Amino acid sequence: MRKILSPLGLETDDWEFGLVSPDQIAARLDAGANVLAVDLGTDYDVARLEPYLDQIDMIRISLPAFTDGRAFSQAGLLRLMGYSGRLRAAGVILPDQFSALLRVGFDEIEIPPGKEVPAWTGTPRPEPGYQERLRQFDS
Repeated sequence: MRKILSPLGLETDDWEFGLVSPDQIAARLDAGANVLAVDLGTDYDVARLEPYLDQIDMIRISLPAFTDGRAFSQAGLLRLMGYSGRLRAAGVILPDQFSALLRVGFDEIEIPPGKEVPAWTGTPRPEPGYQERLRQFDS
Protein backbone atom coordinates (compact mmCIF):
# COMPACT_ATOMS: atom_id res chain seq x y z
CA MET A 1 0.00 0.00 0.00
CA ARG A 2 1.21 3.47 -0.80
CA LYS A 3 1.86 5.95 1.97
CA ILE A 4 0.73 9.57 1.91
CA LEU A 5 2.24 12.40 3.91
CA SER A 6 -0.07 15.28 4.77
CA PRO A 7 0.02 17.96 7.48
CA LEU A 8 -1.79 15.38 9.64
CA GLY A 9 1.15 12.98 9.35
CA LEU A 10 1.90 9.74 7.58
CA GLU A 11 -1.15 7.78 6.42
CA THR A 12 -2.05 4.87 4.18
CA ASP A 13 -3.35 6.04 0.80
CA ASP A 14 -7.15 5.98 0.92
CA TRP A 15 -7.72 6.89 -2.74
CA GLU A 16 -9.38 3.90 -4.41
CA PHE A 17 -10.96 5.33 -7.53
CA GLY A 18 -8.06 5.31 -9.97
CA LEU A 19 -6.64 8.10 -12.10
CA VAL A 20 -7.28 9.21 -15.67
CA SER A 21 -5.18 11.21 -18.09
CA PRO A 22 -6.36 14.72 -18.97
CA ASP A 23 -7.53 13.60 -22.42
CA GLN A 24 -9.99 11.17 -20.79
CA ILE A 25 -11.79 13.75 -18.61
CA ALA A 26 -14.58 14.65 -21.03
CA ALA A 27 -15.33 11.01 -21.85
CA ARG A 28 -15.45 10.07 -18.16
CA LEU A 29 -17.79 12.93 -17.35
CA ASP A 30 -20.02 12.07 -20.34
CA ALA A 31 -20.16 8.49 -19.04
CA GLY A 32 -21.49 9.78 -15.71
CA ALA A 33 -18.41 9.43 -13.52
CA ASN A 34 -19.20 10.81 -10.09
CA VAL A 35 -15.60 10.65 -8.79
CA LEU A 36 -12.78 11.87 -10.96
CA ALA A 37 -9.03 12.03 -10.41
CA VAL A 38 -6.55 13.24 -12.99
CA ASP A 39 -2.87 12.34 -13.31
CA LEU A 40 -0.72 15.12 -14.77
CA GLY A 41 2.88 15.47 -15.79
CA THR A 42 4.79 18.67 -15.21
CA ASP A 43 4.63 19.46 -18.92
CA TYR A 44 0.82 19.76 -18.94
CA ASP A 45 -0.78 23.22 -19.25
CA VAL A 46 -3.12 23.25 -16.24
CA ALA A 47 -5.14 26.13 -17.74
CA ARG A 48 -6.71 23.51 -20.03
CA LEU A 49 -8.37 21.99 -16.93
CA GLU A 50 -10.23 25.15 -15.98
CA PRO A 51 -13.63 24.10 -17.44
CA TYR A 52 -13.51 20.89 -15.37
CA LEU A 53 -12.03 22.05 -12.07
CA ASP A 54 -15.30 21.91 -10.15
CA GLN A 55 -15.81 18.30 -11.28
CA ILE A 56 -12.34 16.94 -10.45
CA ASP A 57 -11.97 15.44 -6.99
CA MET A 58 -8.20 14.94 -7.05
CA ILE A 59 -5.29 16.03 -9.21
CA ARG A 60 -1.98 14.21 -8.92
CA ILE A 61 1.05 15.90 -10.41
CA SER A 62 4.01 13.60 -11.03
CA LEU A 63 7.45 15.15 -10.75
CA PRO A 64 10.04 13.49 -13.02
CA ALA A 65 12.97 14.88 -11.00
CA PHE A 66 13.34 16.66 -7.67
CA THR A 67 14.90 19.58 -9.56
CA ASP A 68 11.78 20.07 -11.73
CA GLY A 69 10.00 23.09 -10.28
CA ARG A 70 7.11 23.16 -12.75
CA ALA A 71 4.84 21.26 -10.34
CA PHE A 72 5.17 24.12 -7.86
CA SER A 73 3.90 26.54 -10.52
CA GLN A 74 1.13 24.19 -11.60
CA ALA A 75 -0.13 23.83 -8.03
CA GLY A 76 -0.15 27.58 -7.50
CA LEU A 77 -2.00 28.18 -10.78
CA LEU A 78 -4.60 25.52 -9.99
CA ARG A 79 -5.33 27.14 -6.62
CA LEU A 80 -5.48 30.61 -8.23
CA MET A 81 -7.98 29.25 -10.77
CA GLY A 82 -10.17 28.15 -7.87
CA TYR A 83 -9.42 24.45 -7.63
CA SER A 84 -10.39 23.35 -4.12
CA GLY A 85 -10.10 19.59 -4.47
CA ARG A 86 -7.36 17.30 -3.31
CA LEU A 87 -3.95 18.11 -4.81
CA ARG A 88 -1.24 15.46 -4.57
CA ALA A 89 2.45 15.52 -5.50
CA ALA A 90 4.02 12.24 -6.61
CA GLY A 91 7.19 11.08 -8.28
CA VAL A 92 10.74 12.06 -7.46
CA ILE A 93 10.37 14.19 -4.34
CA LEU A 94 12.80 14.79 -1.50
CA PRO A 95 11.55 14.85 2.09
CA ASP A 96 12.97 18.38 2.40
CA GLN A 97 10.53 19.60 -0.26
CA PHE A 98 7.45 18.73 1.80
CA SER A 99 6.96 22.16 3.40
CA ALA A 100 7.48 24.03 0.13
CA LEU A 101 4.99 21.79 -1.69
CA LEU A 102 2.37 22.48 0.96
CA ARG A 103 2.96 26.23 0.76
CA VAL A 104 2.22 26.33 -2.98
CA GLY A 105 -1.05 24.44 -2.64
CA PHE A 106 -0.43 20.71 -2.43
CA ASP A 107 -2.44 18.85 0.21
CA GLU A 108 -0.35 15.72 0.33
CA ILE A 109 2.69 13.93 -0.98
CA GLU A 110 2.71 10.38 -2.23
CA ILE A 111 5.76 8.70 -0.76
CA PRO A 112 7.81 7.35 -3.69
CA PRO A 113 7.70 3.55 -3.96
CA GLY A 114 10.73 1.90 -2.44
CA LYS A 115 11.63 4.89 -0.28
CA GLU A 116 12.07 4.37 3.42
CA VAL A 117 9.10 5.73 5.31
CA PRO A 118 11.16 6.78 8.38
CA ALA A 119 12.95 9.38 6.25
CA TRP A 120 9.60 11.09 5.74
CA THR A 121 8.24 10.82 9.27
CA GLY A 122 10.84 13.22 10.63
CA THR A 123 9.94 15.85 8.06
CA PRO A 124 9.07 19.10 9.86
CA ARG A 125 5.57 20.41 9.50
CA PRO A 126 5.25 23.68 7.60
CA GLU A 127 5.44 26.90 9.48
CA PRO A 128 2.86 29.57 8.70
CA GLY A 129 3.72 31.48 5.55
CA TYR A 130 4.73 35.11 5.61
CA GLN A 131 1.17 36.21 4.83
CA GLU A 132 -0.20 34.47 7.91
CA ARG A 133 2.57 35.97 10.05
CA LEU A 134 1.77 39.46 8.70
CA ARG A 135 -1.94 39.04 9.46
CA GLN A 136 -1.17 38.87 13.17
CA PHE A 137 -0.21 42.55 12.99
CA ASP A 138 -3.47 43.61 11.33
CA SER A 139 -5.86 45.41 13.63
